[in-house]
Amino acid sequence: MVFQLDQEEKEGDLYFHHFEPNPRLAQVIVGAESAVSRQQVADAIGALVNVESFKARLAFKSFTVRKNDLPRRWK
Repeated sequence: MVFQLDQEEKEGDLYFHHFEPNPRLAQVIVGAESAVSRQQVADAIGALVNVESFKARLAFKSFTVRKNDLPRRWK
């Protein structure tokens, strides 16, 4: 999850986020070097609906991480 710190509750040097009563999983990003398979992610997600999952990859010409646009490369 990503949060804007200036919108969170601060106590000393720590920030706290108050979650809604029913948080929902929306996306699973599998790391570029992870050996987790597409089927393992599907099994972990189970019956949850509207959950996007994809494998990340290292960019070819920069020091960034990108979404792998070729699903066949993630088995």
